[in-house]
Amino acid sequence: MTTGMLDAREFGAKGDGQADDTGAIQRALDAAGEAKGAVIVPPGTYCCSTLHLHSHTELRGLATYSYRDPGGSILRLADEAAKCLLDITGAIGCGVNGLCLEGEGHGTGIHGILLDKPD
Repeated sequence: MTTGMLDAREFGAKGDGQADDTGAIQRALDAAGEAKGAVIVPPGTYCCSTLHLHSHTELRGLATYSYRDPGGSILRLADEAAKCLLDITGAIGCGVNGLCLEGEGHGTGIHGILLDKPD
């Protein structure tokens, strides 16, 4: 893997649709923040709570999800108390690409991607 490209599984993410992958993916995002790099999320279903992106980083997946044939890289919100799945507040120049964000059944007022600015 090239410098700056970090694999979420190398930080302990399982992507099995059961394990809580929040800590592993956040550790990868934190390392990417230091390197101004990207985190790759391989195909699988990653259950997590809110993840915080850093400036000049990217979170990438494999975009193969469709309603007929689910697959690819899926981030599933597994925390009913969470305000969002991806928090980009204060993350200047960050990117999200190729991910399916799932949050079905958690009610209203929950965001897939949140930029929470006071103004």
